[in-house]
Amino acid sequence: MLTVNPFESLVAARLLEFFDIRTPWHRRLWATGLILTLRETLEASDMVAAKVLYQNSVRALNDTAIVLAGTDPAVTSGDPGIGTPVYKKKLHKLLLSDLLTGSIQYLELAQVISDLDSRYLRNWSAALQANALGTVTLKAERTARAIASHLFDTGFSAEFLFGWFRYAIQTNPLPQSLSEIIADAHTVTQSAPKEFEILVPFREFPANQSGTPEGWVGASEVTKFVKDSGFPTDGIRQMGGIWITVSARDARSAVESVAEIIERFSSRVRLATRDRLVPLADVYVKNPLKRHPLRQKRRRVEVDALYRENQLYSFGNVVSRVDSAIELLSPLDDSTHSTAVAGGWAAIEAILTAPGDEDRLQAGYRMANLVAASFPRAELTSLAYKLQELGGPLAISLTACNTNRDRAVEVLAAIRSGQALPFTKPADLAAVERMREMAADPNKKLGDVSTYLSTVFRGFYRNRNIVLHGGKTGAVGLRSSLRNAAPLVGAGMDRIAHAWFVEGLEPVQIAARANVRLATVGAPDAPDIVDLLM
Repeated sequence: MLTVNPFESLVAARLLEFFDIRTPWHRRLWATGLILTLRETLEASDMVAAKVLYQNSVRALNDTAIVLAGTDPAVTSGDPGIGTPVYKKKLHKLLLSDLLTGSIQYLELAQVISDLDSRYLRNWSAALQANALGTVTLKAERTARAIASHLFDTGFSAEFLFGWFRYAIQTNPLPQSLSEIIADAHTVTQSAPKEFEILVPFREFPANQSGTPEGWVGASEVTKFVKDSGFPTDGIRQMGGIWITVSARDARSAVESVAEIIERFSSRVRLATRDRLVPLADVYVKNPLKRHPLRQKRRRVEVDALYRENQLYSFGNVVSRVDSAIELLSPLDDSTHSTAVAGGWAAIEAILTAPGDEDRLQAGYRMANLVAASFPRAELTSLAYKLQELGGPLAISLTACNTNRDRAVEVLAAIRSGQALPFTKPADLAAVERMREMAADPNKKLGDVSTYLSTVFRGFYRNRNIVLHGGKTGAVGLRSSLRNAAPLVGAGMDRIAHAWFVEGLEPVQIAARANVRLATVGAPDAPDIVDLLM
């Protein structure tokens, strides 16, 4: 159980939000960790050599890594995970170079990555201990983002991290500081991935020309294993199954890997036969024994405007660009990684490319600004509904509001006036503080949000190019890119759909509005932060 400490309670609350798959887009992680960013830099160099990417992709990744690491001499504080100033200086020098594949700088960066990976969380544990003693000062949000992104990038699933961390801070009878919990996480990340044996039953399974593949077991063996394992067999129609062994950090990550393997098999079957490969909905992990759904959980691409504006079903003869983009977007929610990144970027490019664009990446930057302009209203609306649940005078006035916009205005006014709000959960208190800072300096704070989101969409585009132009479906940053971008694409598409169905605005028109609003926010004659897209 986490020992009482206001700073550590706040970091823990944000970590729990980052690990929770139910967290709404405006409170999610949005970030790839430092070490994975450095690995992506090496991969981008390789893709430049293969003529898949241009050198500006490497430069952009270098710049992102410099910001994440805080190695720029103009920055007073850096990422404690790097360690000593000597390493920070060396890393900064390497990130200023071209990093051509095979060059000495390329090989040196690979060595630095290996060194950092072996002690990254251990260094963070020491920094947290020093922060508790008052010898260093850490920022809670940056601390939580660095630690969470590293754990995700190491290969752990959100389900595992949420369960592990919730036990550590809420259930474990042993009192622990956050420093001690992160030290435990370091030990886990330094251990080798485990091997998981997973049984995948099939309703339909075409055999190879020479028969069934290695690992195949008949229907009776599948039924016996399921029954002996204590799971129900009623209603299960199957013709056999395959045992597949994969290496992964946890069982859910292993199942995700198996799902990708099955999708590859399915593609081959569709192309080579007239038959279908149809797995059952659930698979069975042998050790630890557990049943899991094979289909991966949604990436939370949520376009609620389709429901709000009664647009779930449309029988018109004319299919608009927005309709087409929504169709293209669908694979991003739950398809395999390569299909998801291809469809997701196609949707963005189809509706946010404008005449005169020389760089397709401009569509991603427009999506980033759309989402950034949506951020204040989303956060304030979420706080409004939480305040209604808590009761009190403000809750009464919020209940009387007819629209979410009015609720957001009420909460923003209360924050600006310094009114005490009845929040007790650290995550909500942190959100209030973020809104207070944004209200005080909207131009800077929303500029920061736009910059973070632009980095996400730039990475999304880069991974799309690696998949489609390089034919590399296992890019090192692909899974992280999808995790970060998918909910944000959904948020942006939601605004686009609303503008189209309610105002009749083309996507590039609402994107232009977002660009102007972000450039002028904070000016006396500019709209307030709750009205940036109105």
